[in-house]
Amino acid sequence: MEYWAPYVIPAWFRAPATDFIAAGEQGFDSGVSIQHFLGGHTSDMAERRAIAPGQVTISQQAEVGGVLASAVCTGRFYDFLTRDDDGEWVIVRRQPIH
Repeated sequence: MEYWAPYVIPAWFRAPATDFIAAGEQGFDSGVSIQHFLGGHTSDMAERRAIAPGQVTISQQAEVGGVLASAVCTGRFYDFLTRDDDGEWVIVRRQPIH
């Protein structure tokens, strides 16, 4: 199976998933703490493609101007998937709606 990096499009960053992971690690090293809670989802499938919308709650904490601040965001993730040649479902794109 050929592997390719899925594309992640959060509100603050647009890049391949590998770049998103590196940016998240850099933020964590700088003191940013983010937690995602993924709720239920549904899946609409047609042949080799599928869309799986699901609920998400994102909690974040960081120091802003010397003050510890927290934020909570609720929204939906729309995962776009394809079935590869081995029959495995692979996420191609994750699009959040906040």
